[in-house]
Amino acid sequence: MNRTLLNKVHCLLISSGLPNVWGEALLTAAYLITCSPSVPLNGKLPECVWSGKNVDLSSIRIFGCSAFALHNGDKLDPRAQKCIFIDYPIGVKGYRLWLRSQPGFKVIISRDVTFNETEMPGLSSSHKNYHNSDIESIFNNVKTDQIDNQQGEENELEENQQVDNPPAPPPDHNIYQLARERERRESRIPTKVRDYHLALNTEIIEPYSYEEALESRNSEKWKTAMEEEINSLIRNKTWTLVPKLKDTSIVDWKWLFKIKQENESTRYKARLVAKGFTQKEGIDFTEIFSSIVKYSTVRIILALTAHFNWELKQMDVKTAFLHGDLDETIYMSQPDGFVSDKHPDHVCLLKKSLYGLKQSPRQWNKKFDLFMQSLKFQKSAFDPCLYFKYYSHIPMFLVLYVDDMLIAGSNITLIVELQNNLSKNFKMKDLGDAKKILGMSIERNRKSSTIFLNQKSYVKNVVEKFSMSNAKPTSVPLAAHFQLCKNQSPNSETEKERMKNIPYSNAIGSVMYLMVSTRPDIAYTVSCLSRFMSNAGMPHWEALK
Repeated sequence: MNRTLLNKVHCLLISSGLPNVWGEALLTAAYLITCSPSVPLNGKLPECVWSGKNVDLSSIRIFGCSAFALHNGDKLDPRAQKCIFIDYPIGVKGYRLWLRSQPGFKVIISRDVTFNETEMPGLSSSHKNYHNSDIESIFNNVKTDQIDNQQGEENELEENQQVDNPPAPPPDHNIYQLARERERRESRIPTKVRDYHLALNTEIIEPYSYEEALESRNSEKWKTAMEEEINSLIRNKTWTLVPKLKDTSIVDWKWLFKIKQENESTRYKARLVAKGFTQKEGIDFTEIFSSIVKYSTVRIILALTAHFNWELKQMDVKTAFLHGDLDETIYMSQPDGFVSDKHPDHVCLLKKSLYGLKQSPRQWNKKFDLFMQSLKFQKSAFDPCLYFKYYSHIPMFLVLYVDDMLIAGSNITLIVELQNNLSKNFKMKDLGDAKKILGMSIERNRKSSTIFLNQKSYVKNVVEKFSMSNAKPTSVPLAAHFQLCKNQSPNSETEKERMKNIPYSNAIGSVMYLMVSTRPDIAYTVSCLSRFMSNAGMPHWEALK
């Protein structure tokens, strides 16, 4: 096996022109061997035999090729970072990429990557002066009689290593010098030590499933996050364990994972949700509803606030859907990892709403509506998401959008009193002066009595989502040279098949949301482009871009 790996590493290093990343080449070679047909296994893939699952070979790329990873920077920053593909990460989906332009051996993991497998950056550099004997010397230094001392070596290295990024090797530092250092120290290939350093520069990938969270390098942190979520649900008395009845519909569950940056720390969050798509109408739920405020209502409240110089505060309800009480009888299976030792065959009888259930938004809105009525607030006949109350001719308004709310009024004391009442009954987060609502950023100038709305972040996300970052901009929504007509729709089967892979309808929907919110100036253009949604052609797509 040592010779098999050596031959593959030979090929990878020579074809890529990257002799100093032999560690990554070794890992890649091992991965390729496990994903290649094996003669002793009658042509089967070792990975398939070991795991019992099929292997997706479409993710395999050429070692050392150019790659462009999505970069979420500022508005004027490049949309992608040029990297070199060097490895496949273990336990997460994505690719390990070397940011060669940055100081130190900085490596990132990214799922959103575009590859140029015809370009090999290493072949155009000076990293090509090495020989086969130099590579062999590396493998010859991996002594099998040192296996018993590996743990001691690692402990010694951990005590002496620095947490700073390892310095980048100079251009003329060839593989022979690296091999000589290994020979003097007589140590094995330090892949684990390398991982300690790279962990400082590696992006954290959010797992997609419970199993993936347990297999990730941050499994202990994800376990802690899941325990916090379960304890929170237990304190909220979300369910009780009951015996499973025969022919009972059981709703399944799913874990959602999120990493949040708070100040200078990283917070791992896990949320348990129900798979609402498995619910049966008429049995698990009857009516569904979600409180969505009208845009015109928001504009009117903002206009009144600007004109009368009112206070405008914003609050958010934490885990709003968990506050609702269920009317229907719903059973859910116990989450993996948190199955009761005493009652492993029991199921969860849900007492309160859970994220993912069809009726959760409606149950939350019912409870909030009863609370506002208890405070003598009235519901607007024009918009059920607008509540108002007069305190001796002093008006106060509350706008509700699912779990987000705006509070407007002239008396700050009365606003604080309402905020305190809300906090006593629900888990609230005070966001201070209103900054964002319905995806629109709020910019206020009290001196000039103006409020501006914009959707810069949304526009940026749409442009990145549909890969339009490099599209040619125009000064008007629909340039004069675009003469759109139905004759530009695809006629041949080849053209129709090509347009199936273009998300024209999705892009129209995204732009339409922008039009309704803050950009009425593009209404005519969106109207013209919407006419061709059933059979759009490339000229229509170019006009949309």
